[in-house]
Amino acid sequence: MLRFMFGQENRTDSGLLAEAIELMNRFVKLHTTNKLASKRSSRDIRLALLTRGLLRSLDELEQSIYVCVCYKEQLKSRFMEDLEVGERNDYHRHIYFYKNALIRIFSILDKLGGFLNVEFSLETQKEKENFSYFTVLRRMKIRSAGVPLEKMLFDFKIKYQEPMLRLKVVRNLEVHAMNEELADDLARLLHTGPTPIEDISSKLNDLAQGYEMVCRVLITVFRYLEKVNRQGSTSR
Repeated sequence: MLRFMFGQENRTDSGLLAEAIELMNRFVKLHTTNKLASKRSSRDIRLALLTRGLLRSLDELEQSIYVCVCYKEQLKSRFMEDLEVGERNDYHRHIYFYKNALIRIFSILDKLGGFLNVEFSLETQKEKENFSYFTVLRRMKIRSAGVPLEKMLFDFKIKYQEPMLRLKVVRNLEVHAMNEELADDLARLLHTGPTPIEDISSKLNDLAQGYEMVCRVLITVFRYLEKVNRQGSTSR
């Protein structure tokens, strides 16, 4: 949708993104069009709606990262003082979409936590009213729910722990304390001489790692559920 801003054609899904989208679409189809209306439970409908929400969120995350990277590629200056008006605007647009993508990474994980809470009847809300994806993972382990899946998701948590921790620190600053650019402005006030533009490449690498984790987690969850549904098992 946003590629038109750079004269690009609409996205052609590929790789991890395409696989995640395909698996989620099949899950929605299984719980809606593949069932007679009289056999659809409120749980089926709720899971389908939650999955459609995940699909939309994943699409928005990918678009935000794409635009963020495009604006980064237009930045040539090394120091804040060297930014001309046009380049400064591109810098602020880059920051806007970077923060948008950053927040969406954690948002989609928390939405997935809500999905898993329903899928496995975890009742996590009894433990914590506003729970996160990682709270749901702990709940799955305690309740021994979806044991093979829980282990795979925990492995992803460990694998991506370092970049996700850095992203979480920035997210918490943005949401709960001080905007990251205001923190940068404060640092500049205490700095003498030309002010280097922050290490954008490093931040985008963390963002790419977070996006990869989101895609792999979604693929793992919906591939697991598809296998369980295919086997006709009621024990998950």
